[in-house]
Amino acid sequence: MVFAQNIEGPIPIEQLHLDLENPRLPEDAEGKDEERVLKILYRDFYLSDLAESLNKNGYFREEPLVVIPDPKQLKEKFKGKTAIKFNSKEEFETYVADHTTKLIVVEGNRRLATIKLLCSESLRQKLEVKDFPNEVTKQRIESFSKIYAIVYLNRSDVFPYLGVRHMIGIEPWGPYAKARYVVKLMNKPYNRDIQDIMLELGDRRADVLKSYLAYKIVEKADDLELPTAEAKKDKFTYLTLSLRNGIVREYIGVGDLGKADLENPIPKNKYDNLKNYFSLIFGDGDKQKGVISDTRDLNKLWKILDNKKARESLLLNRNFVVSLKMTEKDEEILNDAFVIVNYQLKEVILSRISDNKENKDIMEEYAKTLSIIEQINKLLGK
Repeated sequence: MVFAQNIEGPIPIEQLHLDLENPRLPEDAEGKDEERVLKILYRDFYLSDLAESLNKNGYFREEPLVVIPDPKQLKEKFKGKTAIKFNSKEEFETYVADHTTKLIVVEGNRRLATIKLLCSESLRQKLEVKDFPNEVTKQRIESFSKIYAIVYLNRSDVFPYLGVRHMIGIEPWGPYAKARYVVKLMNKPYNRDIQDIMLELGDRRADVLKSYLAYKIVEKADDLELPTAEAKKDKFTYLTLSLRNGIVREYIGVGDLGKADLENPIPKNKYDNLKNYFSLIFGDGDKQKGVISDTRDLNKLWKILDNKKARESLLLNRNFVVSLKMTEKDEEILNDAFVIVNYQLKEVILSRISDNKENKDIMEEYAKTLSIIEQINKLLGK
């Protein structure tokens, strides 16, 4: 294509359609009908505030939608030809201007969904939308009849823009959505190389690689029928952070990040370890919860993971505090124990013992304490 990679201008709203491959959508929503996606966007992506703003202020041309022609329709147009290619910008503009041409919004789905709902009272009723403005004037609906947009020829032309905006930019997607985006780039029909994606996004810390590997690990966990619901939502970061740690990578078999198997990062002989690790950070479904509740506990978990006795104790008893204590050096454990004992002796026992010396039960416990002290003295040669 010898002309500019995009054109821009007002697009009739009838031609604009939601992106069924939007990485932010739940996986089970991909490829569903547009109304189903619209319902999910309303349910999960807080459109009501956006609706108030759009109804009051209208649509700002300064924030254009980013769209592409429907790939299936485009493929049909160029059926039998070796490449999808327009010979001039004018030819591309003519195709886009045809009212039968469907355009997929790859950036701005929340805005488009909100506008579609604002413009259709019957659609709001059908989807049980209850928190949108009560009144939308005819003038406002008319102003939404055409939306300013930038039109690219195909999705791959938009990747750099979406990557910078949502992977490292001012409007980031959630961690799992980012990982799904990277996976899409690497799969057919795009077949992008992970190193090229990292270079394109200026990824100096290999976050793109960790996101991709974490996604593939979740895929393997699904295959092994491990609970992955939390991993696909709020706690996906637990995995990407875990991949920074050499102890975890060794335990689950990923090894050196630079040499990791991108398609099958977990070898078969480490499946049980993966199951154990998922159990510790995500729990076992309805049976039991994970042993940590915050990313700040990950360093402590990794310390336990690196100690065989502490790790086995944690997997068996699920007592995080006790297992963490088992990782401490003897001098640390003894020092902490003496600090606690000395405090109890001074602040609790010393101030109360004289008033309770006739209490039989207390005196029996006192005798046990003396016996322990005698044993300590023998061990110390006192």
